[in-house]
Amino acid sequence: MDVEKKVIVQDEEIEDDEEEDEVVEGSAAAEGGDAAAKKKNKKKNKKKKKKAATTAAGPGTKLPPFRGVTGFTDSYIQYGQTEPPTIPVAKLFAVGSFPKGEEQNHPGDFNTYRITSEELRAAERENEAFYDRVRYASEVHRQVRKFAQGLIKPGIRLIDLCEALENKNRELVEEAGFARGIGFPTGCSLNHVAAHYTPNAGDHTVYVVEDMECSHYAKAFDAPHVPLRLPRAKKLLSHIQRTFGTLPFCRRWLEREDGGSSFINPKGAKQEKYIMGLKNLVDNGIVTAYPPLCDIKGSYTSQYEHTLILRPTCKEVLSRGDDY
Repeated sequence: MDVEKKVIVQDEEIEDDEEEDEVVEGSAAAEGGDAAAKKKNKKKNKKKKKKAATTAAGPGTKLPPFRGVTGFTDSYIQYGQTEPPTIPVAKLFAVGSFPKGEEQNHPGDFNTYRITSEELRAAERENEAFYDRVRYASEVHRQVRKFAQGLIKPGIRLIDLCEALENKNRELVEEAGFARGIGFPTGCSLNHVAAHYTPNAGDHTVYVVEDMECSHYAKAFDAPHVPLRLPRAKKLLSHIQRTFGTLPFCRRWLEREDGGSSFINPKGAKQEKYIMGLKNLVDNGIVTAYPPLCDIKGSYTSQYEHTLILRPTCKEVLSRGDDY
């Protein structure tokens, strides 16, 4: 019986090993006939499948632009998410099964007891429901973060980027007012601006003006009771309390058709001619303005953050992903 030689160009060592195996199989086929031939074909097919698994691109593989590296597979594809993500994260996981973050031991030899302490492990089990909720939020954050990496490129307007990310966040978390939603406006770090900058409505530029126009606001938690004389200020304050509470917001959200939340304002609550009313609330200490945090003009700065939990037995970095 003729011995067929199989050639694999990718790895010469594997080629030599396969050739030796096939020579042995060929001699066995001469002695054993059809049984050995079937064994040979089965082994060859198995090797072909193994090779295909290492080279074939999966459904989540894509080439990232401007990276200079090979393709990568988005982490959320393994959970059944689409590309780009469109399925709400809560529908991808059962309650209590959201992915854990990176677990790290508490530093110091004096903390080693935390790993084996039955009392601390019991305390951790009692808080498992809370841990699952923050892991839910972290998974939404990771998927939106991956979505952003496919959008950010030279020439994009910051206002388009921010609105796309915030709408994707609302979609994946299934926005529901104070129960679920956006905790903070999208912050842009452009050149020397480190944080607390987001484009206002009508801002189509890609730079921050010299006078540091404010874009982030939040109702003061301990705001004083001040009689407001402007009707527009009273109306705006009522909208802020109903829609945002003490959570930060931006002027761009006030000008949305839903006023910042389609769940709370399903019939629409777009704010118009509110600038003087907002200034009056800031001047009276009811609303706090957060101007952009800037470095020296002409420099380049960036900001990286992680969210973590100090659990009784370890530290868990919730927002850790395969990108950073």
